[in-house]
Amino acid sequence: MKFDVEKFNGWNNFNSWHIKMHTLLVQQYLFKALKCVDNLTKRMDDEEKEDLIEHAHSAIQFYLFNENLRKVVKEIIVTRFWTNLETLYMTKSLINRLYLKYQLYIL
Repeated sequence: MKFDVEKFNGWNNFNSWHIKMHTLLVQQYLFKALKCVDNLTKRMDDEEKEDLIEHAHSAIQFYLFNENLRKVVKEIIVTRFWTNLETLYMTKSLINRLYLKYQLYIL
């Protein structure tokens, strides 16, 4: 299956990118890594759990531009990585508000 999710550059809509990335991670069976990691330990051995977390982490990194990646790259735990992205770019973000205003004025 081929997925077409454009990279998040800070100016495109984070909310739609977030939804598409969530869908992509679910389709690739990687979203489990973003859920509570403690629940994974009960059903998986350590190697499987590490592989799942690394794949999810790299998938998210792949769909970020370098500028945005630099802001969160220091975070190695995938759940915190995802949460930091949400904190930085959800609708309360100044960049997203400016982008939405820009889209409004274009209309």
